[in-house]
Amino acid sequence: MNTTKDIIKKIIRRRATIALIAVVAIVISFMATSLTAEGSTELEKRYKTIEIQHGDTLWSIASEYCTETTSLEDYIKDIKFVNNLSSDNISSGNYLVVSYFE
Repeated sequence: MNTTKDIIKKIIRRRATIALIAVVAIVISFMATSLTAEGSTELEKRYKTIEIQHGDTLWSIASEYCTETTSLEDYIKDIKFVNNLSSDNISSGNYLVVSYFE
């Protein structure tokens, strides 16, 4: 026969078990988030202004700043868009805004 004390003990044990499971789940969640953040190599896209040097072309500039995640063609399209260029012609002494990842 269950007494009131036995019923209260069962309730307390169940609540303690549920609380323990919740704490373990939270700890695992934080650990997984921490590991994902530490293992992440996500780079942030940034912009800078460069001066065009004699002999520079959009291709040579793209070759210098483009990463493996973007094709040279797409990078040149981006340079042209950001700098409002309608052609591939650039002149030394002028400036371009180029993107890079850090």
